[in-house]
Amino acid sequence: NFLGVSTMSRGAYGNIFDGLPQQDGLGFGLGPSVQIVRSQKRILESQKRGIEETLRKNLKVLVDSYNLDLQLREDALQRIQATQSQWQTLTDRMNLGAKIDVFDLIEASRNRIEAVSSYYSIETRLHLGSDRLKRLTYTDAYQVVEGSLPK
Repeated sequence: NFLGVSTMSRGAYGNIFDGLPQQDGLGFGLGPSVQIVRSQKRILESQKRGIEETLRKNLKVLVDSYNLDLQLREDALQRIQATQSQWQTLTDRMNLGAKIDVFDLIEASRNRIEAVSSYYSIETRLHLGSDRLKRLTYTDAYQVVEGSLPK
């Protein structure tokens, strides 16, 4: 080490620190090398802060949309009940012999299908949001087990 650092000490397969300068021997490049390393460190710290802020923003957006979907889910359930009631009323009147306009029956059927479809769409978004939340917080199936990550 007195005469310099061997090039064999570099990381294998393109380590992120391979781009940082190293003294290859005796010389006066140590000062600038240290300044370059310090500036690289500041860049990495700045990138780390940016990533943390991005994750915080993503988490906030995810929680807000999840809470909104919970409210929409209740509205969708009420809509299903209302359309089911309308459908049931029309079919009961039809079974009792009353004249029912075919278009009213088609409209009631279409409304019922749309309400159920909307409910399942919201349920899907809730499941996807729950999965994203688990990934962001490393819980459930995404939990990091001690010793499972390389050092």
